[in-house]
Amino acid sequence: ELIVWNGVGLSLIGLIQSVTGAQYPLWADIKTPPAYFFSTFGYPNMGGDYFTTLFGLALALWRRNLDDLRDAHRTRDVSSAALAVALWRWKLDAIRQDERSQDSESARLARHKLFWRKHLMLVPAVIFFFSALTTLSRAAIILVTILAISFFLHAFASAFVRMPRAKRVKASAAGLFGLVCITLCTMLFMPDDLRREVDSLNTTTVLDRVTGKGQYHVRVATEIWKDYPFFGCGGWGYKHFCVPKMTDVEIKSLQRVGGINVHNDYLQFLAEHGLVGFGCLVTMVVLLVWPLGRIWRALMAAVRFTPPKQQPAKPLAIFVLPAPVFCILLAATATFIHGFGDCPFRSPAVLMLFYAMLAAMDGFLPRLKGE
Repeated sequence: ELIVWNGVGLSLIGLIQSVTGAQYPLWADIKTPPAYFFSTFGYPNMGGDYFTTLFGLALALWRRNLDDLRDAHRTRDVSSAALAVALWRWKLDAIRQDERSQDSESARLARHKLFWRKHLMLVPAVIFFFSALTTLSRAAIILVTILAISFFLHAFASAFVRMPRAKRVKASAAGLFGLVCITLCTMLFMPDDLRREVDSLNTTTVLDRVTGKGQYHVRVATEIWKDYPFFGCGGWGYKHFCVPKMTDVEIKSLQRVGGINVHNDYLQFLAEHGLVGFGCLVTMVVLLVWPLGRIWRALMAAVRFTPPKQQPAKPLAIFVLPAPVFCILLAATATFIHGFGDCPFRSPAVLMLFYAMLAAMDGFLPRLKGE
């Protein structure tokens, strides 16, 4: 939660800069051509990925707050259990006060407090969504939109299976109406800068960026890695080793802005740190995700003995996971995909957030018997 609210502060700083027409981060006077920026990030794709990841983390915390009391004993996160108990006490207090005094004002206040306890994390989630769009990073625009649609469908399907039939019709109509309204508002009120970036998106552009077909970086980085396969050429060594590998035609079209990065994080890690450094990076991810695999298998085995009315939505392989874990995994996957077409992991803020979020997953997972 501290990470989320810290991100809200960065978003507000970025919004103030955008409104005041700042040309550089934090209103600095730098003798270079101005570029897109948002908040304290001087590179749009890094800022876009940072706020896209925070969007997923905020929604993970929102789904955590919606967990029922019956799930509180299954979590290893003490704060989750405490929050679930607090929510239940709010409900009991509201009921008891209503029974004792029939004081409608007290009951209304209790419901109001319970509402904000549940849905407070939607506020930073909305801020992060628009922050990711404001960076004008095309990758962030695509990924945060896909995440928003995926999270909405997951939340809707999770609630849909527990609804009575009559309420399912109302929920479906309300959800469809909301999507239509959002689509119309997006089409009518989209800012010109954002519309320009969206109009430039097409399948060919995305594939060229992901594969590196339109640039020389992928080929050059691959050759550097072949020369130094085990330990690489050293951190930030790509900018020093790339020119000798380039052809005369490529040197004439040398990328001046952003040319020190391969725009493929994984190839850059291989070129600069070799198999050893890249292996360390992958090992940390595997160690953080490994507990999820064990518990996922246990949950898939346990759901077979669950009564049909209490089973989660289908496909079970997805919905058997706790909702916060699903949100975190999807946000991490978005960063992973972004790394194929740009350099989000070159930002320490993005790299630390990525690993911190994966490490937090274990707190949302249920305990296995004997642990």
